[in-house]
Amino acid sequence: MPTPARGELVRVRREHSDVALAAVGAVSAMAVGSALGVPWELAAPPADEQCLDLRGRGGQFDPGEWGADVQLAVLGLEVAAQGPLGSRAALDQLAVRVMAWYRSHPAQVAPGLQLVLQWARQPSLAPAHLRGQIEREQGDPLTAARLVASASARWDSLRPRSRVAGNEVFALMVPVALSTALDARECTRVSLEVVRMVTPDRRAALLAASYAQLLRGALAGFTPARSWQECLDWRAAVQEVLDGIRSLGAECPTFGTTGVAGEEEAFLLSIRPGDDAGAVLGLGAGLDAVSVMDRVLAAVRVAEWEQRRNAQLNPVWVGLSSAVRAGGDTDTVAALAGALLGAAAGVGAVPADLARQVWGWPGLGQDGLRDLATVAVYAGLAG
Repeated sequence: MPTPARGELVRVRREHSDVALAAVGAVSAMAVGSALGVPWELAAPPADEQCLDLRGRGGQFDPGEWGADVQLAVLGLEVAAQGPLGSRAALDQLAVRVMAWYRSHPAQVAPGLQLVLQWARQPSLAPAHLRGQIEREQGDPLTAARLVASASARWDSLRPRSRVAGNEVFALMVPVALSTALDARECTRVSLEVVRMVTPDRRAALLAASYAQLLRGALAGFTPARSWQECLDWRAAVQEVLDGIRSLGAECPTFGTTGVAGEEEAFLLSIRPGDDAGAVLGLGAGLDAVSVMDRVLAAVRVAEWEQRRNAQLNPVWVGLSSAVRAGGDTDTVAALAGALLGAAAGVGAVPADLARQVWGWPGLGQDGLRDLATVAVYAGLAG
C-alpha cells in the first residue's frame, strides 16, 4: 500500500481502493488521449477512413509520446504525491516545478502560460507600469504568489476584447481532483488556488473548477458494479463549485466576498454536454477555456450515445476517437476527455495495446504514471 512521504499509514477502506483504481484509469486514458491527439493538433482532422495511431508529430513529439497537458498533470501529481496539494507549501512547490519544467525547454508551452512564466522569472520583460506588482512578490525559490502576480499583470496588459483565457490550466485540474477525491469543498478551493497561478479570469476559474469537480465526482463515485454514465454529472459538478464558493466566503480564491455574479452563474450553466451554447464566447477549436470544455463534454456525450446504441463499444475509445476526429486542439481535448472517461469507466476500459505504448516527460511509461496517480490519491486521503 502506498504511504505518504511523511510516513503516516492510511487506513484503507473499500472506497479508497475504488478511488485509486479510478485514478489509475483517469491518468492512463489521459495519456492515451494526449498521444492520440498529438499528430492532429490544429491540423486537418483525420478522415473517417483513417485509423488513429500514436505516430507522434515530427520535430516535437516522438511516436507514443504524450503532449504538454500530461506533462503539466505529471508536475501536479509529483507534488500531490508528497501530501495534499492545497497547502501553501505544496502550491509553492508546484510553482517551482512548473518553472523548472519551463526552463527545461519543453517542446510546447501554451502562449499564455509562457508569458506568465517569463514575466515571473524576469519582471523586466513585463510592461513598465506592471512590473511593480510582480516584483513585490520576491522569493527564492519561486512562490505561488509570484505566479499569481505575474498572471494578473499579464491579464492587465491585454485589451479588454483580447482577454480570453486559454485552456492550459485544465490539465492541472487532474492532480487537484486526485488529491481531493473525497472532499468536494477542498476540491473547489484548491482548483481556484491553482487556476489563479495561470489566469485571474473568473469564467476560466469557474470552468476549470467544474472540470475538477466532474473528475472528482467520477473518482468518488466509481465502483466496478456502477454504470460509468452515472459517474459523470456536469450539473452536479457545477453545483458543487457554486456551493463551495459560497461556503468558503471571504477565504475563497478569486471570488472572495463578492461571490459568483448572476451572469457568471448563468454562463456556467449554459455549458451543457453535447451543446455548443458557450462556444461563441471563446476562440473556438478547443484553444480557450470555453470551447475546450464544450468539446470535452461533447466527446463524453458521444461515448454515451454510441454505447446506448451498442453496449459492446468501449466508451473510452469512442470518446477519444470523437475528440480527435473533431479537430482543433486535439491533444488537449482528448487528454481531458480521456481523464473523465477513464475515471468513470475504469482502467479496464483503457485500450491496453495503446496504453503499453505511451510514454513521456520526465521519462515515465504507463506503470510509472499509474504509480504516481495511486500515491497522489493516498497522500490526499492521509491529509
